[in-house]
Amino acid sequence: MSTGRINESAELETPPHRNASMASGNVVALASAIRRHRPPVVTLDQRLQRAGLAIATHLFNAYEGSTGLDGRDASVHAGTVVGVLATLAAENAHQAAAVSARMPLDVTEDGWIVGGPADGLLFGNGWAFRDGDGVSLTVWDLIATAAHAAGVATSDLPDLAVILARAEANFGSKPCPILTIANDIRPRTLLRPAAARHRIETAGLAADEGLCMPAEQALAYGAAIAQVLLHEPNPTVHTHLAAEVLIGAARLNAMPYAMA
Repeated sequence: MSTGRINESAELETPPHRNASMASGNVVALASAIRRHRPPVVTLDQRLQRAGLAIATHLFNAYEGSTGLDGRDASVHAGTVVGVLATLAAENAHQAAAVSARMPLDVTEDGWIVGGPADGLLFGNGWAFRDGDGVSLTVWDLIATAAHAAGVATSDLPDLAVILARAEANFGSKPCPILTIANDIRPRTLLRPAAARHRIETAGLAADEGLCMPAEQALAYGAAIAQVLLHEPNPTVHTHLAAEVLIGAARLNAMPYAMA
């Protein structure tokens, strides 16, 4: 009887090769189901656009109460919003440069940053600050593209070399950034304290789109400036403001804490 039971149980067993085949089939079926139900891929450009809109709207609301990017009286504080965003972009570009170099930035005792380490991500060679992943996008790419889309001719874009030379000629002196635009467009707040005040909330909005690294967040602030330009009646002058603040803020260390 005992032998019969052993044989009966053996007949019910699945051969090892059939188990392997079934397991392989289950894996293939599972992979196929995952592919069918996988959410669509969200590109970097899409994430930057969404983060930029959220960040720009946050700052418009902060300075305009309930006013968003619908054009209602937006120009009243658009210069302030652009200035704060450009300052935040420079701060994060500094962080990205420090991460890339694996060492602290060269900062003078009174807070001036030597060598323009943020300029690469802000205006060129952005790939060097993205761990060599081949993405050459810069903050200025986003701003210039939006300016063109808003109707700004290439000839009307700011001359970055002139702005840079002016900033370098006044390195270590005040005021900074040096602004040449009309008074009614200039920011109506101290930019570094304002940037520190909005740093956490805006960084969180970028992180909501998966933009968590300093270089990615710098680009998110550039995308937010782009949103302002697309909704502003005078994008040319705000593009000039963005350039002057970016270059000026790239030469000053960030404030270490939020200011009320």
